[in-house]
Amino acid sequence: MSHTTTFTCDLCGKQEVDNQSFLRGVSVVMESPYCSTPKSTNVPKASWCKQCLVKMGLVHIGNTNLPPEAAPVVPPTLEEVVRAIVQEEIKAGRS
Repeated sequence: MSHTTTFTCDLCGKQEVDNQSFLRGVSVVMESPYCSTPKSTNVPKASWCKQCLVKMGLVHIGNTNLPPEAAPVVPPTLEEVVRAIVQEEIKAGRS
């Protein structure tokens, strides 16, 4: 006796047979300091295929041979700017 399981994407309806890795669980949890969060861990979950995850921007499939992107440039803090100005003024006063 053989059993066949059909997995269906909740978003696009695409189906695959006996391939559980075809689907990924997707859920949205919102937290706010202005409202209480439910104590239960029963969060509604949808099952989406990889193509839908890519289409919605939740998974990125790219060329693995590309170099990693450089870290974003973080602007200096106000304290760092003030310290740099003070150091410049100290150097200018010594000359």
